[in-house]
Amino acid sequence: MKKLLVVASTVFLSGCIAAMTPKEVVDKGPLSTYTSSKNSGDVVKCIAPKWEETKDFGILPIVSARETESGHRIIFYVADDVKYVVDIDNNTSGSKTKLYVGKTASYGGDKRIKDVSDCQ
Repeated sequence: MKKLLVVASTVFLSGCIAAMTPKEVVDKGPLSTYTSSKNSGDVVKCIAPKWEETKDFGILPIVSARETESGHRIIFYVADDVKYVVDIDNNTSGSKTKLYVGKTASYGGDKRIKDVSDCQ
């Protein structure tokens, strides 16, 4: 019985701590989609600095922002795990932002989700 409990605990914990890649996060589908009159460059210039100053359980994140063929992408990493991906695509009226969320624990609201919304 003890062996079964140890095996079950190990399987459960490995599923909880397995790091996600940006593709895995995006494949889950967007949590939210926003439209903006701002172009993708202006939206990324608003989100990225806010995220760089946000600790996740006391750990400083790594925030990666890069250009894509259609706009920009921001990735928020904590301890080698992708927590958020934001794809911002330019269009004729401004831009469309898709927010993807990996495995994350949030207590009392998630400031990073609010940052994406506020920057539109």
